[in-house]
Amino acid sequence: MEGLKQVFKFGGASVKDAAGIRNMTELLKGFQETQLIIVVSAMAKTTNSLELVLKYWYEASEECRKVWKEIQNFHLNIVDELFQEKEAREEVYQSLNPIWAAMNEQLSSKPTHFARDYDKMVSFGELLSTKIISHYLNKEGLVVVWKDCRALIATDSTHRNARIEWEATERKMKEALDNTSWFITQGFIGANAEGETTTLGREGSDYTAAAICYALEYDSVTIWKDVPGIKNGDPKVFKDTVLLHQLSYEEAIELAYYGASVIHPKTIQPLQRKSIPLFVKSFIEPQNPGTHIGKDLELTPHIDCFIRKEKQWWLRVSTRDLAFIAEDQLSFIYKIFYDLGIRVNLSSHSAVSSSFCFNGEPQLQVELFKRLEKFFELELIKEAQLYTIRHSRLGSKEKIEGYRKVLHEQMSKDTFQLVVV
Repeated sequence: MEGLKQVFKFGGASVKDAAGIRNMTELLKGFQETQLIIVVSAMAKTTNSLELVLKYWYEASEECRKVWKEIQNFHLNIVDELFQEKEAREEVYQSLNPIWAAMNEQLSSKPTHFARDYDKMVSFGELLSTKIISHYLNKEGLVVVWKDCRALIATDSTHRNARIEWEATERKMKEALDNTSWFITQGFIGANAEGETTTLGREGSDYTAAAICYALEYDSVTIWKDVPGIKNGDPKVFKDTVLLHQLSYEEAIELAYYGASVIHPKTIQPLQRKSIPLFVKSFIEPQNPGTHIGKDLELTPHIDCFIRKEKQWWLRVSTRDLAFIAEDQLSFIYKIFYDLGIRVNLSSHSAVSSSFCFNGEPQLQVELFKRLEKFFELELIKEAQLYTIRHSRLGSKEKIEGYRKVLHEQMSKDTFQLVVV
């Protein structure tokens, strides 16, 4: 590993508590001869909790402050466990104060624009985790410099799914980072030209790691997970899953696009451009090889791969007068999805109706229906599930269990999809 320039990304599961942060630190001590940039997600389920704060804030519910206090206490308890000496503990407290203040300022104001408010609020999770972990790594003798990723990742203003401005990002990174230290920064977040916080899409920390590696032309990216690598299905959902030892960039993009949770859909693209290898490894058993993603690698073993996306909404949009749904109407519908930040995972079209499967968000339902029901009849089914089978073969469908009703099924060249409730 000596002489390598690597980017390591640690997800929320790897830093979910004080024990996880200690384990991460011991792992990093084995790479002291490596030039390293460390990208860290929010701790445990903090992003989920912040989304709940956002929901209650929009509802003007008293539960908003209660959940926020629970988030504060969770992080402060981890600080207390990691830093026994009073002086060191107080130093960490002081570094967190601006984050508490910024959050309280947001909660004291009124909601304005959902996607913009979302980005600002959920970013606090990554800021909290990296501040705490940066202090702890330095306490343990690993010299690490904390960087605000909003000063590194330049994006457009597409809140909740921002596009990286690559030239500006490369310039910012090369100005901010040098070869003298390790750096720790946040996954998932960036900033637009006006300095507003943006996010790269849910689970976007992988994409951050890839963007940094691409911009600085480092040697590889390693994503450290609580699983041995990429399997052909989530073992919590599917039986008898198998570890994929290697796969190509193209295959990884397909799996990520359809919702494989191990990697973010956009992660592979910048790595592919410069043939940068990606490794997915276990922080529990770091000595194991994990999964290698690279150029022209054959899927090994070549096996059917299963993906499930939960909390899907199935929306049927129909014309009122049995007129055909033509290209202009589809363009209108997709423009509404785009404006609201809704990503369509699957669509189906007939002469007089179109159906769409997408990630359900209760906060957006009123606005979505307000814009569509002026022109169309709407039928919405919530709590659906979308299953995708890559390299589907005889008997693959039978491995999907536990549903009551099939809403839609669709088959392409080697990919089978099923929407069920």
